[in-house]
Amino acid sequence: MGAWLRIMQSPKAFLPVYHRSVDRSISRRELLRLGLLPVLPSPAEAPQTSTPLTYVIDYAMDHLDRLDAYVREVAAAAPQLLHLGHDTPFKGGSGPRRAPEPLGGAQAARYPLLSPAATGEYIQALKQLIDRLHHAGVEMVIPYVCNQTIGGDDRQRRGLWEFYDHWDEYREFGLPPKPQADPVQWLQRDPEGNIHFRLCSRICG
Repeated sequence: MGAWLRIMQSPKAFLPVYHRSVDRSISRRELLRLGLLPVLPSPAEAPQTSTPLTYVIDYAMDHLDRLDAYVREVAAAAPQLLHLGHDTPFKGGSGPRRAPEPLGGAQAARYPLLSPAATGEYIQALKQLIDRLHHAGVEMVIPYVCNQTIGGDDRQRRGLWEFYDHWDEYREFGLPPKPQADPVQWLQRDPEGNIHFRLCSRICG
């Protein structure tokens, strides 16, 4: 056989073995012994086919504001997996708010930091949303949680810093003790010590 055969010597190394052409062919048994002949599964072990998972992603911010209409829309063609964006009581980048990130201008008053009492009401509203989506035929509902970005202003104490300053007021929701380091110390920095802004433009290329 004028081909190269690679015979496993150990899990970490392969030993190349050269074979010059000879007048006899290698039998099936020898190929099996060398691990060079694929072994096909028996019909009983053949893979089974299945229908694909249906997945819908919806990052709208008004699911609770139009709850009845939204549930009807979903029920018309309920997916198996519904990805609801930022419908979580505590947003990773800004704390307990109805908006995913702290917003400025007129939107700042519309989406303020929720009080502990308002956060509790928000949690109950989200539970009702999830229950109704399951009743409408959705098997799985998941949110989007980003553990790599925060928003706000550490000097004016806006955004996540506003939540950080009131951290202990939300301990009833299962938060651990307030971290001693200010959130500005949580941020990733480049080798020169500069804070990473615009994550993808600095890291993703």
